[in-house]
Formats: sequence, C-alpha cells, structure tokens
Amino acid sequence: MLNRLAIRSLPDLRLSAFICGRRQILLLLVLISFGIPVLLIQAQQPASLPKDDSVVRIKTELVQTDVMIFDKQGHFVDGLRPEDFAVTLDGKQQKIQFFERIAAGSAREENQLSAARSATPARGGKAVTNGDDADRVRTIFFFVDDTHLGSKGIVRARNALLDFVENRMRQNDQVAIVSSSGQIGFLQQLTDNKTVLRTAVSRLTSKRDAEAYPGKTRITEYMANQIENHNDKALFAYLLESTKLEQQMGAGTRHGDHRLASSYSAEPYLKNRLQQIQGQGRLSSRATLATLQGLLSTTASLPGRKLLFFLSDGFIVNPQDSGTSDLLHQITEAAARTGAVIYSIDLRDSSSGSSIDVSTNDYIDFSARGSGLMLGEMTANREPLQTMADETGGRIILNPNSITEGMLQALDETADYYLIAWRPDTTEEREGKARLNVTIKEHPEWRVRLRRKFYAPPTRSVDLSKKKTEIQVSPQQRRVMELQSALGSLYPQRQAAVQLSAGYVATAGPGSELRLSMQLDPQIFASQLESEKQKAELDVLGAAIDDRGVISTFKQVLTITPETLAARAPVIWHQKLLVPPGLYQVRVAVRDRELGWTGSALQWIEVPDFSQKTLQMSSLFIGGRESIIGKPISTLLQTIPKPIKVSVDRRFTTGSVLRFQTFLYAASPTSSTDWSGLEVEAGLMRNGRPVVVMPPAKVPRNTIANQPGLPYWAEIPLDQLAAGRYVLIVTAFDRANKVRASQQINFTIE
Repeated sequence: MLNRLAIRSLPDLRLSAFICGRRQILLLLVLISFGIPVLLIQAQQPASLPKDDSVVRIKTELVQTDVMIFDKQGHFVDGLRPEDFAVTLDGKQQKIQFFERIAAGSAREENQLSAARSATPARGGKAVTNGDDADRVRTIFFFVDDTHLGSKGIVRARNALLDFVENRMRQNDQVAIVSSSGQIGFLQQLTDNKTVLRTAVSRLTSKRDAEAYPGKTRITEYMANQIENHNDKALFAYLLESTKLEQQMGAGTRHGDHRLASSYSAEPYLKNRLQQIQGQGRLSSRATLATLQGLLSTTASLPGRKLLFFLSDGFIVNPQDSGTSDLLHQITEAAARTGAVIYSIDLRDSSSGSSIDVSTNDYIDFSARGSGLMLGEMTANREPLQTMADETGGRIILNPNSITEGMLQALDETADYYLIAWRPDTTEEREGKARLNVTIKEHPEWRVRLRRKFYAPPTRSVDLSKKKTEIQVSPQQRRVMELQSALGSLYPQRQAAVQLSAGYVATAGPGSELRLSMQLDPQIFASQLESEKQKAELDVLGAAIDDRGVISTFKQVLTITPETLAARAPVIWHQKLLVPPGLYQVRVAVRDRELGWTGSALQWIEVPDFSQKTLQMSSLFIGGRESIIGKPISTLLQTIPKPIKVSVDRRFTTGSVLRFQTFLYAASPTSSTDWSGLEVEAGLMRNGRPVVVMPPAKVPRNTIANQPGLPYWAEIPLDQLAAGRYVLIVTAFDRANKVRASQQINFTIE
C-alpha cells in the first residue's frame, strides 16, 4: 500500500468556487506591475475615533539613523557601546536614547527597528550578534537604468546579473531586477526563483532615446547643458562652425564662411537642436528618478534593511532644474524612511572615454577640446550616482570590469550596522534639515559611513473633522475592490498573514494541474468568534498569471465556525487549476466580510512541458510527523506510516520527521515505461552547504489509478539538525538513458 501525502480540505469548511472576471484581474496586475496608478480602496482595520477632540496630535518620537563603522582594513568594528559614539546636529551634541547592534536580515531585525521608535533606553555593554548568518534574509534590488545605458553597458549589466543569480545568490535571498523603462514587466518583483530572475535579465535591452540626427555633428546632453546653462561660448562657436560647414550655410562654405549671413541661418538651427537635446535629457532623467522613487516608496512595507544597486551610464541633473533636483532629494528621503542603502555602479569604461565621439565631426577639428569634454561629461554624468550613494550610506562602484566583486563588497559592508536614535529638539532637527555628524571617540582613523538623511516620523496633525472626498460605492462593490486591491498588491499584505504553497503534477490530458494549498492562523478569529455571530465568512480570490496573458482564476467563500477552530489547528483549504506550460505568478487574497481585514500571498512557479520525451518530475510536496524514536512498543504498533497533510507554511519542529513526495515522468504521461534503473537521491542544504545526504534509492514500481507517472516518497529525520532555514533537493537518475531531473523546496526548522 502506497503511503503518500494526502492533500485534503478541512471537512467543516464550506467551499464555493467559480470563475471570475479574468480580464479585470489581469489588467489590474499589469497596471500595478508597471507602476501605473490604479484607483483602489485600501482595506483598513476599524479604528475608534476620539469623541471630544476632532484633531489628533501626533506625539513627538525618536529619530534614528543606521551607522556602519570600519577599521583601517575595511572590516566592520564590532562591540561598540553608546558612549563610544558622538552624535551632533549642526554641531549640537545629541543624547543617544536608543542603541542596538543589528545583523541585517536576521529574525530580530524588524523588532529592533520597531523598538527604536518606542523610546526604549539605550543599552550598554557588548552588543550581541543576532542570528546565524545562514538564516539571514537579504533583500536586494537591482535597478537597471536602461534608458541611459548604451549597448555595451547593457551587456555588462546582463553578464553581472547572471553571474550573481547563478553563482552568488544565497538560498534565503529575495532579489528583484527592475528597469527604469519598465520593459521587464511583471517579472520585476522580489523572488528567490532563479528562473524568474534569468527571464528578467533576458529582457534587458538598451532603451536610450538617442537624438535622431543623420549628420556628423554630434551633440550630447552634456554639451547642450554646458552651452545652455554654463554659457560655454567656445563650445558653441565650435558647434556653430561645424553646423555651417555640414549644412553648407553661406557662399563660401567649402572653405569656411565666417560672415554674419551664414550665422543668421546656422545659429537658430543649432539653438533649436540644443534645446531639443536638453529637453529630452531632462525628461529622461526625471522618468528614471521618478521610477526609482516609486520603487523605494513601495518597499516601506518590507521589513529590515534593503540594498539597492543602481546600474547606469550616468545622466545629467541640472541644479537649476528644480523638478529633477526635487526628485533626487525625494529619493534620499525615501531611502531613509524605508531603510534602503544605494550602491551606484557606473558601467562606463573609463579608458574609452565618454559618449562624445570627436571622430564623427569631420567638418571641424575637435581634437583640441576632446579630452576636456570627455572628462567633463564623465564627471557630470556621475554626479547623481555619487549623490544617491553618499546620501544613503552607500558608495559608487567605478570599475565596470569587476562589478561582481563590487557587489559582494557591498553585501558584506551592509550586513551589519548600529542603529542610533535620539529625540529632536527643534523643527529643523525633526524635519531632517540639520546636518548630521557621527564620530567615534578616540578613534579618528575609523571610517564612519551613514546616511545624510535620518528617519523622522511625520509631524502633521490629522484633522478628523474634515470629511475626505470618496467615491460612493455599495458594500458589495467595496468588498470586491478591496479584495482586488489585496490581490494586486506589489508585496503580500500582512493584516492577516496568508500562507501559500503551490505545486504542479502532470495530467492524463493536455496541460498540468496546479495544486494550491492556503493557510491562515486560527488566532486571528479569536475575538471575532466571541461575538454573537459566532462565525466568520471570508472571500478568497486567486489567480495564476503568466507573461503571455494566460490567466486562470478562482473565487471561494469560506465559512469559519467555532467547530472548525476547536482543535486550534491552522485553517487550511485547497484549490486545483489546469494550466498550460509556462512561468506563472500565483496570487491569492483573503478578506473578512465583517471586519474588512485583508491578507495576500504570492509565489512563482514554472510549469514544464510534460509532453517532452525525457525524464521529468512534479513539484515536491512536503509534510511532517512526530518522531517515533524513544517511544514505547505499544505506540510503535500504532504508528504504521499513514497519509499526512501537506505543510503549507513549511515549518517543522526539531524532533520531527520530514516526508516528501514527488511524481516521476519518463517519456510522456500516457505511455508505458520501463522504470528499471531509476534511482532517487535526496539531501538537505543550508546556505549552500550539504548537511544531510541520503544514498540513492531504487524507485518501487507502484502506481496510482488515473494518475500518470510514478509516485515516490521518502522520509528524513530532523532530530539531529539545528533550527534554521534549509533546502531539500531531490534528484532522479535514469541510469539507462543517462538523464536526470531535479527539484528543490525551502523549509524551516523551529
């Protein structure tokens, strides 16, 4: 008898499933993925309003900043205390109210950051390193400025990103590749799925909007900026003479016509070009910065520190252009609010110079000014990259031939930091207008790196007596809009933490079957079930979308009763979808009909083409059971292996046993296959290192009625493993045909 994992719904959950509007959900997700504003009503927790006063005064809180200290060798200095730091604002000494040494990405980081806002007294003594390095979750964004990258820069960016994904990415990393033009589409979201990241990299191309000028008198944005904003008369004279000769303006153009008549024709023509070039450059710079500012703002809901790499060939930010300068200022403020550190990467090759090509100006000799122009342009284009890095606590990486090395150094530099908080005395200090300076007493040789903008909570008062203008909608419309908003949110909504586990198996017919399992913590219903209604009703909306527009959706209504929660077990329910091969993003959103809270989850999954005549595997489905080691014989007789439920949250206790199941497919789901010589090997990895390796095992010839392929399951005891994050890797070998297939899945031991 085959003891396989049973995927079962809770018996007392009443499910009602039907297909909802596909085009509406697809349009919603596409708009949000490209950063297009969508009018949606956000679900909020009900709040009690004050009765006596319609104006709520927000209490003054601590302001905080993160600081990194490095010794002469570039190593992080550990073990510092609050009294070792000197914090000043405009030269005025500040008393440290909160102090913590934090390991970025550790389990405790978010709690420590929250404590800094609650005026917890500063700690003394030696700081404690938080968490095992293997269990850190690094949040990494790669912002590719494809609107300013040339063809060479794009190639360098793609090579560096692929190298990072394939060779440098850790098991717990959450990575997103985002482009300034939006050409990556809905793939530019945080994920640990390498297939998604590879696909995102493959879509990167140069979107630089070069001037459509057919002649040889090339003018760059830097040259236009020097003339228009810095009154470079000599450069203008050079370009004017070149324009005269090229356009044959004047009677003696073959030999150079310097009379006023020729200038009357050439000067308006040249000025028009300069204005067009500068205007186009200004729009391009604003678009890039606005996209980056929007990206940083969306990361506010993500816990802990984030590292953002800005890959570009650089661009011009004119100080006289208030719109572009304001965007640059907003980016540094958003980085301070969200805990983001920016490392800029200049992908231009310094040895080859700038984009100015003097060889194309055949009508006039530019060799005398070429070197000066190239140096000036390279410096000017680099200024905004330098500013973003300096103001957020990062730095600029200038060697495009060692991008990967620079990335690894940045990851190492930002892995640990000190969090310092103090109470501001003035409005200028609170609004971040005062100049912040941090030094280490008695160690002037140590390098201090910090962001120039410190985080300060908003100070405005909220007037509750003024009614906001809202779109009048019915309760039914509001419920639908809030559910769709949760489904389309860029990051999972955590009012109610929803767990999602998605896997696939082959079917007897065309397509594959997605098996979705969803879970809610029963604790969120505790207060609700004490009311008179004694039940909770939840709306569930789900979708599986690929980049070709293929979408499968489902809608459910769950009724939660006291009997459902009597066992204090998680609320689990399931759904199956039939989909063709492809790369899918699976999303699910939940909304409570009575209280209005929402929760959502998402997962990427690649469904293969099972019609291919080669060895393939389904997803891995994992569950856990108690260990029988040390138990009496009477108990052992009752512990014959039984079907167990799939673990949705993939969390197991240290003394439990992990069971996994998969299905193996050889030629096609409907063909009869000789399975002789087929073996399966399983193992556990932690942070790229093997911790458990099971010897290869023969696959028994068991079959399931109406189920294509061959099922295989096995168990791995977890009693000898420490708490932490692990990866299960299962590989099938077809010795006869010398082919293999492999799957992996992450889980946590607590």
